[in-house]
Amino acid sequence: MSETILIKGGTIVTMDEKNSIVRGDVLIRDGRIAELGRVDSAATTIIDAEGCAVLPGFVQTHIHLCQTLFRGAADDLSLIDWLKKRVWPMEAAHTAESIRASARLGVAEMIRGGTTCALTMETVRFTEEVLRVVEETGFRATVGKCMMDKGDDVPAELHEQTQQSIRESVELIEKWHGRAGGRVRCCFAPRFAISCTRQLLTEVSELSRRHQVLIHTHASENKKECEIVEAETGRRNVAYLDSLGISGAHVLLAHCVHLDGFAACGRRGLQQPARHVHGNAHRGAVTETCSRTRSSASPAGPAHGYDRWGARPGSGKRNRQSGGGQAGRRDCGQTRSIAFEPATGCRVYFSVLSAICGCDDGDNRRPAPDARRRVAHARRSQRRSRSKSRGERFGGAGGSLSLGKDLTQRAQRFS
Repeated sequence: MSETILIKGGTIVTMDEKNSIVRGDVLIRDGRIAELGRVDSAATTIIDAEGCAVLPGFVQTHIHLCQTLFRGAADDLSLIDWLKKRVWPMEAAHTAESIRASARLGVAEMIRGGTTCALTMETVRFTEEVLRVVEETGFRATVGKCMMDKGDDVPAELHEQTQQSIRESVELIEKWHGRAGGRVRCCFAPRFAISCTRQLLTEVSELSRRHQVLIHTHASENKKECEIVEAETGRRNVAYLDSLGISGAHVLLAHCVHLDGFAACGRRGLQQPARHVHGNAHRGAVTETCSRTRSSASPAGPAHGYDRWGARPGSGKRNRQSGGGQAGRRDCGQTRSIAFEPATGCRVYFSVLSAICGCDDGDNRRPAPDARRRVAHARRSQRRSRSKSRGERFGGAGGSLSLGKDLTQRAQRFS
């Protein structure tokens, strides 16, 4: 007997040509949408979605699952100091066990928040542990092993030889890309221009086309980063990557906050405009967007002007300490226009989220500052409580929280 799930009485946010929002039911049979609307069929599992929204799962278009356990350990630092003083030492201290716990916790948090798909860049070592977690949990992800063959103050555990870095990345792609019916995918993930040699970036450009996989890297997140790249190469960050062949529909550049002076290059100088994130970065059909990241050290980039060179700003967020947030795109496993047409047999990757209601008096104005503070305090308390219970679930006594503390202590040796 086939497995069926009936979601009843929800507000269904479709992704048809009109972006219709309808009230009704969704019947899922063997992991695919079978009926939509008023459904009278019996089902083995029934979910009451009254008062909830039923929508395609969100897509997280830039996350480091290996950094989930770093939460709260790297506040209020600029990008370069953040990397050298906190993140690189903690990544160097990772073990296979801690990477696995970090990935499991990160995936659990995304699923809980309605995210069903992610594009991830991991650290230099133990990336296969993340791929195993993705396969085991039923999550969808494109995962890249971080590549670093250059840079000052890089711990020895993260500093690779060029050919070794390329060989290990290719081996992961050949072993894992397309596993679990295409749910698990791989990409090349050179960290950013500062930590990668010209030779590595050039070879990655060629190999990505040969293996038909994405390139996922960072660009123009921080002004100091942009200055270093320009001093070393004589080019602006994105223009330098483009000169090495890292541009086009298969390239995703995270952040792109500081693109001032790039508009002229975007119109005349680039060989192929790259796809920027956050957006639907899974599969080859990528939504063209530019990131609007916000953290203590990297402000949001300008929202205007991107449409002139074929990019639409996306809504997304990444908390630097947690290594992830929810991105503002929806994931249906197929293209936008056919997502909720039952006849297509679209695979089901969607969420049932509680409806967000306005004030009782219908006033949708922003709450007063003191009310916002109370809400923020309540949410922080809620997150602390949830983090504690998740740590216990994901690793026994102490769980991920204990591993996180051990990791911070080990990282001191690499600082």
